[in-house]
Amino acid sequence: MTLPLPAYADAGQSFPSFRAPYAQRNANLAAFLFEAEMSALSAWCDSALNVSDSFAYRYVPASSSVMLVYADMLVSSRDARDAQIGLIPESEVGFWILTLALRKTRRGYIPSHFAWALPDVFVNEGSALISGREVFGFNKQLARIEKPARLQKPEFSADVMGFKTFGAENIAQYETLLRARPFASSLDGQPAQLREAQSHFMDDLFRRARVGLDGALTRLASRLLNDSIPLVFLKQFRDAADSSLACLQQVVEVQLTVERFHAGGMLLKPYLLTLPPLASHPLAEKLGLRESQGSKIGAWLQVDFLLHKAKIIATLK
Repeated sequence: MTLPLPAYADAGQSFPSFRAPYAQRNANLAAFLFEAEMSALSAWCDSALNVSDSFAYRYVPASSSVMLVYADMLVSSRDARDAQIGLIPESEVGFWILTLALRKTRRGYIPSHFAWALPDVFVNEGSALISGREVFGFNKQLARIEKPARLQKPEFSADVMGFKTFGAENIAQYETLLRARPFASSLDGQPAQLREAQSHFMDDLFRRARVGLDGALTRLASRLLNDSIPLVFLKQFRDAADSSLACLQQVVEVQLTVERFHAGGMLLKPYLLTLPPLASHPLAEKLGLRESQGSKIGAWLQVDFLLHKAKIIATLK
């Protein structure tokens, strides 16, 4: 028997942790695909999502591609109690991995559905970090983000408080986390519709699909599902008495849907991603990327999103 959950003690005001669902208006997005090492992506999925054999699903990378996403938007709550608080400007840079959820059966694991996993999301605003971590389990961290002057030719970077090397006497300071710049020959983005951009991205995602999956069927399924692929997170909090333990672990999935498409286009030439080595943020090592590499495909979009309430997939207490 599942006991009812207690009411959240918000002292009469939820700000800066808004209640879900969340509207993301006037979202300016730039997204790029980069080739990664499948072994690194698999290892990350096992360490960040597949933390218990009791879970009904096991998540594996569906492709050897990693998507880098820049976003600048206005965020608000659609909850009736919080909707009148206002709009919060937010910029973020994050990495996305398309995973395949395998459902556990008596005969072993069988493919169930796709889900986007977000290993790291770097934001420039405190309430975005708090709401994202507390409500869904986004691995959000604060960063100083350099915004692109033109979305159709995006150049951006992120700096974080971190360490180039670890040492008992070393003092953290702001370091460059990543930079994305067009190659000298890069052209302005060419206009495209949302479906066209999705199709290009899905084709490239599955060009090197996970070995053992039927590529044709996977591509077909992805096109049918590309408006309803959920995000997946491991939501957890450290235990206060023993911080090596978790007082709560949940696997949650949440839908992110496009409410309105304003404009978009393909970025026809490659972009260069630079990941300077940081001991505190070893992104290249963790995601199987190189410290400097070119993108396979890119696109820019101007849309309105809705981040829905989550579905609890599994809970460990």
